[in-house]
Amino acid sequence: MKKGSGVSGLPAVDATKVYYLGQSLGAILGTLVMATDPLPVRANLNVPGAPIVDIILTAPAFKDTKAEILAAQKVTEGSLGYLQLGTTFQWILDPADPGNFAPFVLSKQLPDLVTTQPLDNKNRKVMMQLATKDEVIPIGLGQYLASVLGIDVAKTTYQDQGHGLLLKPDPDPKATKVVREQTIKFLTTGNICTPNITAETCQ
Repeated sequence: MKKGSGVSGLPAVDATKVYYLGQSLGAILGTLVMATDPLPVRANLNVPGAPIVDIILTAPAFKDTKAEILAAQKVTEGSLGYLQLGTTFQWILDPADPGNFAPFVLSKQLPDLVTTQPLDNKNRKVMMQLATKDEVIPIGLGQYLASVLGIDVAKTTYQDQGHGLLLKPDPDPKATKVVREQTIKFLTTGNICTPNITAETCQ
C-alpha cells in the first residue's frame, strides 16, 4: 500500500497490487472471488477443494456430521436414497460451488455485470497449496479443483502434512515455515519457489 489522501489519512490501496490469500473455506470462496472480481491479480488458495458436497461426504473431519444428516433423513450410505440425497444437495449448492467457477479464473471469462464486458484475467496468477494428510478437505478434491483451474500443484503439494499447515504446525513446524515463505514469495513476485522442508527454505 502507499500513503494517499484517504479518509483520515489512512493508506490508499494500490489497485494494481491487490492479492488474495485464502485458507480452507477462504480458499474455496477465493475461487469465486477470482472468477468474478477483476481486482486481485494474484491468489494463493491454500487447501481448498470441490465439489462442496463431496467434502462433507468423504472427509474424516465431517464423519459425525455426515452420520447425523443420514440419520435425520433415514438414508443408508450406498443406497439409492443416498445417491439422491447427495445429488440434491449438490444441485442446491451448484450456483456457489468452486468447481463451477474455476474455469473462469484463468482461461474463460465471465461478463462484468457493470460494464457487461468480459472480466480481464489475462495477467492473473493463481497458486494452490495442498496437504496429503488433509482430513478436512481430502487432497483428491483439491487436485480436482486444481485441474479445473488448470494449474500445476507439483511444487505446492506438501507430503504428510495436515489441513492447518499454513496456520500452525500440522504436524511439522518446518513445513509451516516453508509454506508461509512460498506464500509470501508468490504474492510478492508471482513466482512459485521450490520448497525444501529439510533445509527450511523455498528457492
